[in-house]
Amino acid sequence: MQADAGAYDGGGFRIYDVSGSYPAQAGPFRENRWSGVHRFDMDERYAYISTEMEGYVGNILVIYDIRNPAKPQEVSRWWMPGQHVAGGEKPPWPGSATACTTRCASATCCGPAAGTRGCA
Repeated sequence: MQADAGAYDGGGFRIYDVSGSYPAQAGPFRENRWSGVHRFDMDERYAYISTEMEGYVGNILVIYDIRNPAKPQEVSRWWMPGQHVAGGEKPPWPGSATACTTRCASATCCGPAAGTRGCA
């Protein structure tokens, strides 16, 4: 799996077939828009993608079924309470609503105990 990011709103991922001849065969690009894939893990059935999605504040976990690598299908989304602003949720953390989840490398830099340190 490779993360691709062109323009800020052109992010997504591509799955490569490495079982055959060299070079590896690239599968289709799965666009998720926004800023692309930040972290991922996978097994033989699912890809677990950390990414931004429309309607959410910051990165959420999006799970794709990759049993057919040519057509990854989104099967689930997981997020922290307050991230799904399009669904009416309100972020409970202080400071900038997007900065705490998109600009900090560590979750410890944001939240009630940290104030807005590092989240400008």
